[in-house]
Amino acid sequence: MSDAMTRLRGIAEQLFSEGYLQQENIDPLFSDESDRLLLVASAEGRCLRANSAWMKHLGYSRQRIEGSSYFDFIHPDDQLDSKKVAADMSEEGVTSFQNRYRTANGNYRWLSWSASRYDKNGTTYAVADVVTDPDELLRLEQLAQQRSVQTRG
Repeated sequence: MSDAMTRLRGIAEQLFSEGYLQQENIDPLFSDESDRLLLVASAEGRCLRANSAWMKHLGYSRQRIEGSSYFDFIHPDDQLDSKKVAADMSEEGVTSFQNRYRTANGNYRWLSWSASRYDKNGTTYAVADVVTDPDELLRLEQLAQQRSVQTRG
């Protein structure tokens, strides 16, 4: 596991720990200048809350993200796997996964997510790092190509 993933997992575990997700603890997370993309989403995939890192890394304002479905931004080849991850997510523990998100200029960036369902309504809290490590990017691209071939084949 990369250092970035180790740090991300630690932040996710802190974010999702019991009692931490009180409103007074959440607000500062979304107002800081974090380098990590933070997201609160409904069970249907509507983005309810996002931080300013979305602008920095993907070129979208918080207003553009909030109210949209996160599936609107996911690469078409990653849609099925992302829907499966969302459907299988539980209130127990943190789910880690990667997918590609479309940037405002039409390119795609790999994001490495840690996410958890918080309540019976399906509210999801997620944190993502942009994957920048060349070896990890190569590995993810190779996996995506394999999935694409399997889907078409």
